[in-house]
Amino acid sequence: MNNLERKERIQGIFNDVASRYDRNHFFQISARNLLDYSEFSGKGEMLDVCTGTGNVALFAAQRWPELKIKAIDLSKGMLAQARKKAETRKLKNIDFVFQDAETLKADAASCDLITCAYGLFFFPDISNTFRKLFGLLKPGGSFVFSSFTKTAFGPYNELFLSQLKAYGIEPPKPAITRLQTPEEIRVLCHAAKVTPVEIVSREIRTEISINDWWALIDSAGYKGLLNELGPERLPAFKTAHFAALEKIAPQGKLLLIADSLYGIVKR
Repeated sequence: MNNLERKERIQGIFNDVASRYDRNHFFQISARNLLDYSEFSGKGEMLDVCTGTGNVALFAAQRWPELKIKAIDLSKGMLAQARKKAETRKLKNIDFVFQDAETLKADAASCDLITCAYGLFFFPDISNTFRKLFGLLKPGGSFVFSSFTKTAFGPYNELFLSQLKAYGIEPPKPAITRLQTPEEIRVLCHAAKVTPVEIVSREIRTEISINDWWALIDSAGYKGLLNELGPERLPAFKTAHFAALEKIAPQGKLLLIADSLYGIVKR
């Protein structure tokens, strides 16, 4: 799959799940964490990369009403949801823009804060993209990003991926398996010549039902794999997946682990 095909696949998946994406409440918890770790003054200009449905940008706009925010994403569906949320909250200081971060053109040193929640691991050449984005920071500015740890979504994600193999689907290594450790983040920052980096680890855990887990699969990146099953095989797979989950969660309750790492770099 070339870079264009990869982007079109990502666009298709996230356009598909956009209206359901905010069911995943851990994204909102993490958005607040990310802004807290930025230790930002709230003055100047902010760029939110891979904004999705705008959780980080929206919280920033509410926290810092005078901040000028540009939030970019490749999914028009996700951006539409973000704009609706901004309108509902009557927020006027965010501009949601359909834009590719890899080809982003802006004046050098124009941002006081750059954020990227669970987005860097999607870029094929992470270090080059990271270095370019970091170059948009003003002296004294901060870049804060998040990624999932190795424990995130386990063991249910491993079960989900293994069961797909019985249907002839060999899942590719998910993008979220990149930047899963502090060492991987340090290697990225070293390769991008962006150092030093502060790394914070944070547990994000909540009890959910088996139906909640299925809703998560159906409303985020794994939706692309469900689509490969097609409408003919999907019901049988869902039944088999629920049966396997019930064996490890006889009360129907699962502990959703969305543990995350936050990297903070300053210019």
